[in-house]
Amino acid sequence: MASGDDWLLGVRFLMSMGDGDPRFFRHPSILRVVSEPWFPGTLPRGPDFLLVAETGDFKGKYFAITSKLVASIPEQLSESDWVSVVVHEIRRPGPAFRPDSLEDDYAFAMAVIERLH
Repeated sequence: MASGDDWLLGVRFLMSMGDGDPRFFRHPSILRVVSEPWFPGTLPRGPDFLLVAETGDFKGKYFAITSKLVASIPEQLSESDWVSVVVHEIRRPGPAFRPDSLEDDYAFAMAVIERLH
């Protein structure tokens, strides 16, 4: 997580619809922003945030989001509770995670997710 973005830790988002792999959108999921020592805070696409699913079919699974727009995720959140993102499945979380590997980081969808209060 980039310096100054610590305020996002614990923020929860609702992911319910998206354009991509449909198995991730069968049921809505609540995702919470977390920090892990093995996650670098950036993927090849740019600055990133790590989330864990709290509900839904993928409860306990890690995901990451990068901004789909020129505006960063914090910039989007300063304007609205909705953010336009690329969602990545983190397939091999932990110390062996390689952010540049398609085996570890699968960008499966574009979605608009909603910050929950």
